[in-house]
Amino acid sequence: MKKASPFTLTILSCLTNGSRGYFPFSDSFKEGGYEAATSPFGETVADDLIAGQTKLLKQLHK
Repeated sequence: MKKASPFTLTILSCLTNGSRGYFPFSDSFKEGGYEAATSPFGETVADDLIAGQTKLLKQLHK
């Protein structure tokens, strides 16, 4: 997201406790492990979130 952001400075933050779970990257599903095994989301969740947030950042930048 930072690379795709149109802003000079982009700071990422997230909520941990009380969240809906991990958002594993697609390669995590291929590798297996805790994050992918316990995630209720599909393999494209991280890519979809990044694409959506990048779109919003670009709209804000206009």
